[in-house]
Amino acid sequence: MGRRWKVIGAALSALACTIGLAGCGGGGNSANGGANKTLTIDMSFALSSMDPQRAFEATGYEVNHSVYDTALTFDGDDLSKVKPSVTTYKMSDDNKVMTLTLNGTHKFSDGKTVTVDDIVFSLKRLQGIKGNPSYLLDGITVKKISDKSLTLTAKQSMPEMPTILPAPPMSIVEKSVVVKNGGTLNEKDSAEKYLTDHSAGSGPYMYDSVSTDTAIVLKRNPYYTGTKPYYDRVVINNVDSDSQKINLEGDNADLAENITNDESAKMNSSKFTKTTGTSLSTWFLSFNTYAKYGGYAANSDFVSAMKHAIDYDSIIDLIGSGTKRPASVIPFTIPGAIKSDENLTYDLTKAKEYLKKSGYNGSTIELNYSSESAHLGDVAQMVQSDAKKIGVNIKLNPLTAANRLSASRENKFQIAISNWGADYPDPANYLSFMPLDEADSVHDWAYGESDTADAIKPYVTAAKNATGDARVTAYETLMHKLAKYGPYVPLYQPTNFVMSTNSIKGVVNNGIWGIDYALIHQ
Repeated sequence: MGRRWKVIGAALSALACTIGLAGCGGGGNSANGGANKTLTIDMSFALSSMDPQRAFEATGYEVNHSVYDTALTFDGDDLSKVKPSVTTYKMSDDNKVMTLTLNGTHKFSDGKTVTVDDIVFSLKRLQGIKGNPSYLLDGITVKKISDKSLTLTAKQSMPEMPTILPAPPMSIVEKSVVVKNGGTLNEKDSAEKYLTDHSAGSGPYMYDSVSTDTAIVLKRNPYYTGTKPYYDRVVINNVDSDSQKINLEGDNADLAENITNDESAKMNSSKFTKTTGTSLSTWFLSFNTYAKYGGYAANSDFVSAMKHAIDYDSIIDLIGSGTKRPASVIPFTIPGAIKSDENLTYDLTKAKEYLKKSGYNGSTIELNYSSESAHLGDVAQMVQSDAKKIGVNIKLNPLTAANRLSASRENKFQIAISNWGADYPDPANYLSFMPLDEADSVHDWAYGESDTADAIKPYVTAAKNATGDARVTAYETLMHKLAKYGPYVPLYQPTNFVMSTNSIKGVVNNGIWGIDYALIHQ
């Protein structure tokens, strides 16, 4: 497995936060009236690092968006157009060079002014420390042009470049502070420990206290040059989904991010609001293409058998209202997504034909999934049941989200229920699923004697080289080829929503970073 997996909506440590426990902060009533207005948010943490250039999970993305500015941004939940933030931008005619120019004055939380040197350092640090999100700037040269501008230069046409810059790993950190605390532009960087509980950003908020297992508390950045946020403090608690509903209904939280679809339907609409956002997450079965680890799961005919064995509609019904069924790893709303493909149909006759060709001998195949996402156990059981109908014996292997992710990255699995949340809203983000070289691909597609990787490579090249309107057609064609040859079985694209009390307004659910705390008010 490659290094670009992003855990969405799964807790690394689901610790229920109830009244009276330290670190839970005030609830909804604490936001009313007092001099210290507090917003309390419950979520199940998906978090491995708070360092903005290393964080690559949902919680780190969301929190850091409110702590750090980026050069460019999106307006609310509209991902169709990039907007200026700390800088404006201009692309060259060949889409290889992007020029960023400072857009007014911005201040870090210690009062110092954001400079071009800070931006250059931040982007080069992202590249140099080689963390999970470092790939976002692979092959791009970052260069200071003047005290007002810098350039990002790609080796080939890269029309998606502006859409990458709003992503939280592009956060602008204060160079002098980070260097003082171990920051470098290479893998010797040791600033992560400092950046876990000290912020060095220019966003509307800054860290007050951080416990990556229980709660993160933010306070206003006194030097923020943008619109002053309504709330003085934001308390983000690590809470399991069942307790989130209890806390919200008990007025001990203002907003909950992981209440299930079924439970949300039972909540009083006169008291609570469901805010739906653009979901950029797709869930799929992923097959290990290395025979050494995958066994029969690495056989392309076995994968094709499973593609026709899955009762897709039943899984959609299980997940609930608003769930969509994509036929590709690209979610709907991003150009290049496809709705259906003949290679991804529920057809037990075809499934058995492919299984016979694979030579499968009835041995047990292990299916990994995260035990901390409530619905995945049910999905895994449905896959197990569907596979049994064609004679495949699947053993369920529930793991913590962290261990499942580690097993996938280290190639130590056979089949896994995986998901991918877009790092930026462009189909180029999904080239990570293609058979490139090992350093650049989630899979390097080691299908034993199969030529599936070679069969798809021309379409990868065509999509990478396409420009203008032709890009959409090229990526749609590529997704159809992926449906035929790829080691993935797309299952569903869930609805993306949060629940909040009716006392708060301005809740915006962005498909990249989640909730923007600075927009919420009463």
